[in-house]
Amino acid sequence: MVSAAGADCPEVVLDGKTVKGAKQADGTQVHLLSALLLPLGAVANQEEVDGKTNEIPMARPLLEPLPLEGKTVVADAMHWIQR
Repeated sequence: MVSAAGADCPEVVLDGKTVKGAKQADGTQVHLLSALLLPLGAVANQEEVDGKTNEIPMARPLLEPLPLEGKTVVADAMHWIQR
């Protein structure tokens, strides 16, 4: 979770990465979605993305426990969905 040092960070960046060399029991690769605090580069929250889904449905639950008021949340184009 966010420490007192991270409370002043103006940006939260969502970033997903496949962990090289890490595999599940079924042989699939481990994929993590992280919320990073800039400019610290610290991880505020992180969840494993289930192999049956992608990052999009994981983004909101990942951000919900974070204090986002007054912060800019940045994500790549994958997270932009037109409704």
